[in-house]
Amino acid sequence: MTVATGLSVTFVEAARMAIEEEVAKGGLPPLDTLLLAESTNRAEPALAIAAQVAGTPGMVAVIGHSNSSASLSASPIYNQAGIVQIAPTATSVQYSEAGPFSFRLAPADPMQGELLVQAIDSLYADGTRIAILFVNDDYGQGLRTAVLERLDRARFPVVFDQPHGDVESADTVPHFGRTIRTTVAGLHSASPGLVLWLGRSATLRAYLPELRRRLGEVPVLGGDALSSYSADDVASGLWNGVRYADYVDMQATEEMRDFSRRFMAREGIAARTAEVLSYDAMGLILAAVRDGARTGDEVRQWLQTLGRARPPWQGLSGPITFTDRGDVDRPYVLITVPSPGTPP
Repeated sequence: MTVATGLSVTFVEAARMAIEEEVAKGGLPPLDTLLLAESTNRAEPALAIAAQVAGTPGMVAVIGHSNSSASLSASPIYNQAGIVQIAPTATSVQYSEAGPFSFRLAPADPMQGELLVQAIDSLYADGTRIAILFVNDDYGQGLRTAVLERLDRARFPVVFDQPHGDVESADTVPHFGRTIRTTVAGLHSASPGLVLWLGRSATLRAYLPELRRRLGEVPVLGGDALSSYSADDVASGLWNGVRYADYVDMQATEEMRDFSRRFMAREGIAARTAEVLSYDAMGLILAAVRDGARTGDEVRQWLQTLGRARPPWQGLSGPITFTDRGDVDRPYVLITVPSPGTPP
């Protein structure tokens, strides 16, 4: 019986922590682990990992992958092999249709879009002009659609709406710097009162110096991918006041704060919600095994009984249950990046 991961490095280490802490408690049956780290979060490496996982005898579950695109690409392989897939951070609405062996611990984009629109309604005055910048992949496209379906554009006109690629974060390439300057010049001409960033933190990090230079302290509201900002981002002051949707509040409970301290002591970096959900995903699988699940289908059935035949499973991120389509029953929360001098 084997459990695998196909995640980025820090996610893998969070899953490894869960294994080590469960083993220390005692009582787990013999269990092999295949802890594979992805070099990128793109589809091609995920497919290679999925093929390796599916070809491993006795495989019952995999935690992966690091984002929606990779998780979606790999899901047919796992479903065909009867291997449970728990995607910690996949939010694409298409993942709900991935198959009966596919589960996720992040709410889908429509719920995130709803939270972002609620934040716009409550935080900004009618007539606030909105600029949307979205990453041109499953994540950004899906989240943009979820927002635009709910946004009252008569009250909040969209004056700029442009895709981008994550390549702009490679700031050593002069061409990408020109792309950033050209995009922000267009933003400036549109005179937005709010920038809605539906992309990843590394790319926003590349845009923010020019964005602040041209647009000053214009508010930035983003999706869950901004949760991976760093202590250096906080110290720079450029991220001050950036708000974003997230799966959980890392400061909500003492248990969560204790996990953050343990992860920092172990890895030397701050844990984010992705690490929390990777930790919980491994905990879920180990709980199923501890309860007697020995095959992929038995793990699948165990997950589907949570909140039905058995109580919700209590994870770091809160009580966990799944819909019939494998979607976690969890709302989003709105987080604000702290001011300089405050720990991230």
